[in-house]
Amino acid sequence: MKYDSIGIIGGFGAFATLDFLSRLFIRFRSDCERNYPRIVMDNNFKMPSRTRCLLSGSGREEIVQAMAQSMRLMLRENVEKIILVCGAAHCFLEDVFQVVPEAEPRVIHMVDTLGAELQSAQVHDVTVLAAEGTLAKNLYGLRLANFHIDCTSPTEKQYPTLRLFIEAVKQNNVNEEILLRLVDFLSGFPSSNVILGCTEFPVIVRQLRQHPELSKEIRRYCFWDPLESILNSLESNNNI
Repeated sequence: MKYDSIGIIGGFGAFATLDFLSRLFIRFRSDCERNYPRIVMDNNFKMPSRTRCLLSGSGREEIVQAMAQSMRLMLRENVEKIILVCGAAHCFLEDVFQVVPEAEPRVIHMVDTLGAELQSAQVHDVTVLAAEGTLAKNLYGLRLANFHIDCTSPTEKQYPTLRLFIEAVKQNNVNEEILLRLVDFLSGFPSSNVILGCTEFPVIVRQLRQHPELSKEIRRYCFWDPLESILNSLESNNNI
C-alpha cells in the first residue's frame, strides 16, 4: 500500500468495523509490523441511528456534527485517506462536507469506488441489499446510475427482514436460522450480482460460504462488497 496513514470512522456497527479492520490487516500483511500504515480509528457509538434519521429526519444535525467531529480528528492526524465503515453514513456526506470541506478529497466514497469496479467488470444490473434508510434514499441507485448500472432493491415490506439480518451481525448472533433466511431471501431477486450495501452483510455471506451445505445454494451469486472495493483501490492506489 502506498499510503502511510489511513483513517477509519466506525462505531456504526462494532462487528462490521472489526471485520473490516481484520480484512485490511490480512490484505496488507507483512513480515514486519512497521510496514503497516498508521491507522487512526474513531468509533463513536453515541450518535443517533443513521437509519432512523434517514426514515424520519430526526437527529440529522447531531449525526452530521458527530461525523464532522470524526473528520476533524482525522485531519488533525493528517491521515491520507478516510474510510467510513457504513453504507448509510454516506447519505450524510454532502452535509458533512459543508461543515468540513477540507475532508472531502480524503474520503473514499464506497459507492463510487464500487461503481467503477462494476463498470470495469461490465456489470449492468445488480440487486442491492442495504439498510432500509439507505434504500429509502436510493443512495446506490442514484450514484450507480452514473456508471450505467441498474439497481433492484427490496421493497418496503421487506425492510423488517433486512433489519433482522443486520441486527444479527450487530448482536454477534448470526445463527443457522439467519443463514437459511438469507438464502431464501436472495432467491426472490432476478440479478445474480448482489451488492452487500450494508457493511454487516459481508459478515453473514462469509459464514454462508463456510457452511457445508448452504454454500452450495449461493454459488450462482456474485457478491459485490463495497469495502472490498475500497481494499482493492488501496492496493492499486487507483482513482482514490
